[in-house]
Amino acid sequence: MYKIDPRLQEPIYSQIIVNIKENIYYQKTAPGEKIPSVREMARLLVTNPNTVVKAYKQLERENIIEVIQGRGTFIKKEALTNLKADKEEIEKVKKEIIDIVEKSKYKGISKEQLIKWIDDD
Repeated sequence: MYKIDPRLQEPIYSQIIVNIKENIYYQKTAPGEKIPSVREMARLLVTNPNTVVKAYKQLERENIIEVIQGRGTFIKKEALTNLKADKEEIEKVKKEIIDIVEKSKYKGISKEQLIKWIDDD
């Protein structure tokens, strides 16, 4: 359910954030559902607990999760709505797509081929 790849350039805490957001978006984790504690997540991913803390703090700031002292960490009820409304993330994806389109042009991949790949997903 949660995976990280230490070989990637993307920081581990960022990979954790993406994992949790993807699980919410694809409804693998439901609003109100409990997710692993910092220690549990660190153990699952074989990473430093401070890395998980950093990811969880960012997710709290984004109103995706909430930590209830003594009970655990939960997906906020409005998490899915907050994900869809995250304009910063949308801009980031837009930039990535533009980069991919530019690289595709240099490689001779047609617009039609890109659209076909998108439609096949």
